[in-house]
Amino acid sequence: MKTALKFVKKIYKQIYTSIAFYPVVISACFLVFGLVMVTLERRPLLSSFKNTFPEFIIRDLEIAKTLLSVLIGGVVSLTVFSFTMVMVVLNQASTNFSPRLLPGLISDKRHQIILGTYIGTLIYCLMGLIVLGSRNSDGNHFGLLVMIAALFGIVCLGLFVTFIHGISSSIQIHRIVENIFTVGKQSLEEILDEVENRSDEELPDTREWHEIRMDRTGYFKGFDTALIEPSLKEKTQRIEILPHVDAHLWKGETALRIEQVITDSERDSLLFAMHISSDRHGAESYVSTLTKLMEIAVKAMSPGINDPGTAIEAVHKMGQLLRKALTIPPKTGMNHEEISLYLIKNYITADTLLQATMQPIRRYAKNDVAVLSELVKALKYIDRGCSNDPRAHEAIVSELNAIKEDIEDNISNKKDRNTLEQLLT
Repeated sequence: MKTALKFVKKIYKQIYTSIAFYPVVISACFLVFGLVMVTLERRPLLSSFKNTFPEFIIRDLEIAKTLLSVLIGGVVSLTVFSFTMVMVVLNQASTNFSPRLLPGLISDKRHQIILGTYIGTLIYCLMGLIVLGSRNSDGNHFGLLVMIAALFGIVCLGLFVTFIHGISSSIQIHRIVENIFTVGKQSLEEILDEVENRSDEELPDTREWHEIRMDRTGYFKGFDTALIEPSLKEKTQRIEILPHVDAHLWKGETALRIEQVITDSERDSLLFAMHISSDRHGAESYVSTLTKLMEIAVKAMSPGINDPGTAIEAVHKMGQLLRKALTIPPKTGMNHEEISLYLIKNYITADTLLQATMQPIRRYAKNDVAVLSELVKALKYIDRGCSNDPRAHEAIVSELNAIKEDIEDNISNKKDRNTLEQLLT
């Protein structure tokens, strides 16, 4: 039962986030609508409407077939052209910015809706053409169907204009950075809300608790309490989850600690409740969004691109996210009263997070005064928001000292060096 539940959750997520989800749903709606129109055309119910608006009803069979054929050819051309542009844009984004951005651009709901409308219109027109070719119809039995097909063709033209505007703006780097920042901000707010509801009691020392080791290798994405054994829910248990979200776990590495002795089936259920993915960026968390922003900045500073402005923009967004991220305590405990479970979660530490996000930018931009200046300003801004956390402050100071060493080793111009040293003071 638990395996089926996890499988259903996984399949649901894959289907919902797939690029084919909206096109399939919209195409199915067009198919149903086409079947309804074919059925209603021969009913006297629509006769009064046709008599009221005769100028909109095509009564010539050959003209109706020609119009549907033209619509089919036109919509096919729009579809091919539109999504050839998508491939070009994705290739450009991968080359100029980062390959990690591709899933976000592909999963754009607007593009999926436009694709679904194109395919749905094709299905509707094909169905109408088949019906006209298979029956000896007169003008009273197909006029409304063809008129609606023409309206769908006009809608497709409007969507094509919208698509051109959307695809041209979605590739702009400031839009990409802003979208990544928005996702990271939402993820952080959810975690901060959860941390506010944590238990205020002192966290127990878990070093002597029983360890549970990983049975597979992958990236940790979360822990689902609904998948653990009922026997663990009936008796009070205290469990610590050692890895933070997006951490990589090796097979045989300690993943959980539990206070009481448990059976092998209960141990297996705890491991089963851990969501392990082979894709590091399989789920959007604040750590993965910070990593994406870091990769954009590093790519922008590569010799082939050399775009300090993009790197600076990424650093500005990273500074805002890191200021919130470093306020999250490294470890929290929370009571789940409905299942008698006390769960201890670990979050990525300040020094690890800064090392993973700021250090690569510092190394690639060590010769660029403008980027180093913004990096120093961002770190000082983050430090002001973490004044009550000595560990975060220590990690920030360590990173600032590393920047100071890079300045001394790589900035030869005396004016530029003095400017950076004044920022560091």
